[in-house]
Amino acid sequence: MNIEESTKKEGIHIIIDYLSATFPFKNFDDDLEKKVVEETVLLISQFMGFSLEEVTEDEYATARYRYQYQIGDSIKLRLLGPELKTGMPSCHLELRGQGCREFENQGEKTFYDLLFFLMIRLNANITRIDIAIDDYDGSIVTQNMIKEALDSRKYTTSFKKKSYKLIGSDEEGWSIQFGSHLSTQMLVIYDKKKEQLSKNNECEQDYWLRYEMRFTKEKAYNVCFTLLDHKDDFQNYVYGLLYEMIDFKEDNAYSEVDQYKVETISWWKKFLHEVKKSQIIKYKVHETTLERYLNWVTPILTFYFLFRYIYNAHDMKKFLLNLLNDIQDYFSKMDPKRLLKLNKLLKETGQPHLKKNELNLIFQEVEEFLAREELPF
Repeated sequence: MNIEESTKKEGIHIIIDYLSATFPFKNFDDDLEKKVVEETVLLISQFMGFSLEEVTEDEYATARYRYQYQIGDSIKLRLLGPELKTGMPSCHLELRGQGCREFENQGEKTFYDLLFFLMIRLNANITRIDIAIDDYDGSIVTQNMIKEALDSRKYTTSFKKKSYKLIGSDEEGWSIQFGSHLSTQMLVIYDKKKEQLSKNNECEQDYWLRYEMRFTKEKAYNVCFTLLDHKDDFQNYVYGLLYEMIDFKEDNAYSEVDQYKVETISWWKKFLHEVKKSQIIKYKVHETTLERYLNWVTPILTFYFLFRYIYNAHDMKKFLLNLLNDIQDYFSKMDPKRLLKLNKLLKETGQPHLKKNELNLIFQEVEEFLAREELPF
């Protein structure tokens, strides 16, 4: 039996039903890669309330990741995947519905704590979050009331495409869908009880209507950062998100384009606890800057300098010549993508744009310098 179906519930509940986040894998020594992987797995699993005995390494990893771990029964952590804009390998944490319930049942941390940990501590980008409002009573609003309001076109919505899809049947339950899987937000209102029964899952609920808000990409990032600013009124903010997505209106004779002039119908106001519509603040996701790049590369350069300088018997000239010899091979690997990244950093310091032919001249200067300085006389 699923965790969320195991006990009968009453009233209205707000839950996170899906969460995925991508964050950088920080390692400055390839020889320590596996150790950093294990430390990262330990850090995340212990924060979420799981012991190492509850973590297993999967035999295969998906989506071009090199390592994949299962935390508990359902939570997936993948490491060393596709390169991020910073140039670092990516990691990916995924909590599906059962994973979300499993995390909640650990009882040590809330989803607010988890979001703060991911976004502030790990510098993660939340790539998707599903927030659901589960109504187990139906005493204020029913799906039929919603369908009637939609059929009569007495509503407004924040979706660019105002139309919706009605999917399903009386037997399996109906789903009302705004948006699509290609957009950055979706709203699905559906009979969760009938959906569970149609899958032959046990369901103890007498009534269960779910309002599921799905946010992806930059919209997910913005929603989560805004949620962090609403720790003390998390519930009202979530109700406000639903209110912003869909607003049902009092009976009126206005045209469809003028529905925004009409008051919200009383049963929708009551269901949403009389809240105001929530705003999603657009936070700028900072791209790689010179300062961030230097913070990343300086520890690597320091380690390299100490090793090479000691290896060359504290001979600074010999060290510099060996350094130039080491980097010679990488000039030929300066593809357009790397050159673009270099020009972004140059632009921040007010330097002129570097062209491919100018790069070749620098390479030639290095070769000539080495040929001259390495002569034995």
